[in-house]
Amino acid sequence: MDWINLGAWIVIGFAVIRLLVSLLNLIFKRELTDMRLEGEPLVDILIPARNEENNLPRILKDLDQQSYREFRITVYDDNSSDGTGAYLDEVKKGNPALSVIKGIDVPDGWSGKNHACYQLAKNVNGSIIIYLDADVRVSRCFVRKVVAHFHKHELHLLSFFPVQVTKTFGELLIVPLINWILLSLLPLNLVRASSRPALSAANGQCMVFDADNYKHHQWHKQVCIDPVEDIAIMRKMKAADFKVETLPGNNEISCRMYRTFRESLNGVARSAPAFFGNNWLLATFFVVIIVPGPLLVFLSGDLFLIYFFILTVLLMRVFVSIVSKQAVLLNVILHVPQMLMFPIVVFKGLYNRFRRRYQWKGRAFKL
Repeated sequence: MDWINLGAWIVIGFAVIRLLVSLLNLIFKRELTDMRLEGEPLVDILIPARNEENNLPRILKDLDQQSYREFRITVYDDNSSDGTGAYLDEVKKGNPALSVIKGIDVPDGWSGKNHACYQLAKNVNGSIIIYLDADVRVSRCFVRKVVAHFHKHELHLLSFFPVQVTKTFGELLIVPLINWILLSLLPLNLVRASSRPALSAANGQCMVFDADNYKHHQWHKQVCIDPVEDIAIMRKMKAADFKVETLPGNNEISCRMYRTFRESLNGVARSAPAFFGNNWLLATFFVVIIVPGPLLVFLSGDLFLIYFFILTVLLMRVFVSIVSKQAVLLNVILHVPQMLMFPIVVFKGLYNRFRRRYQWKGRAFKL
């Protein structure tokens, strides 16, 4: 067997493994518990907001329509330069459940969002904390189902991969890569079932904590400068043997993270190294086997291998798209251009990690 055929079999084998992982995530997909609650424990919903005047009215409307009523909302206005502050000053007048914290300058050694989350948690009185990004949308029964699921499974942390809304071509080229990587490499059931910190996946757009556990451990303070705080927190919690889980958003939670190609590139690149444990070798291996690797399959000249590989890749895209509720046909059509963008995203993220410099929401910070 020459090196081309050997390489082709390695590429196909890796694709088959990822296909099986994506199939497991489809077959064993777990949804939020929907059950009757005995009483309604108080929930603190905490929203860090920096320049979110367009998004805050939507998420606050969603929360106002919740079937679950025992909650308080606290928004941290993180030195916004748009109309966020004025909007919050106006809307809180008619909403006794809403509190607003005016942000302070971010201290050295902190990222802006981690600092905002840390400040928000100082005023928690409920038994459950729900952190929500301002650009998230939630269903009417979201809080009720979260509380029921949290208590039924005795969790310390629950996170979600919200359904990612993409409207522009630039978003479609990059944003679907997040779920394409994670849901084909990591069976979500292992996030819950395994105690290994390496098997962690979380999304800072929505993180639900047991309030006593959070206040005792101050999780955002522990990862104060980490640009991918969500995964870092889950790894720490798993290492301490706390119960964690991550679920697909299904019809309960969605988010349009970015509006442009540049925002999508910078945002996904910021998280990309964490998908590979911030390991240069592992990330490079993944890029090589995914992008130029398929050329070996086609160069082998074996039609069976070629067709089998194409079918494997297409089925993987279909399974991941179904689990994450993305447009199946669009992801299939855009597979090649998305793969061409993939190494750009990964190596931009690794380069930023190497430089230890990041910029987010108009702020620069150094690791």
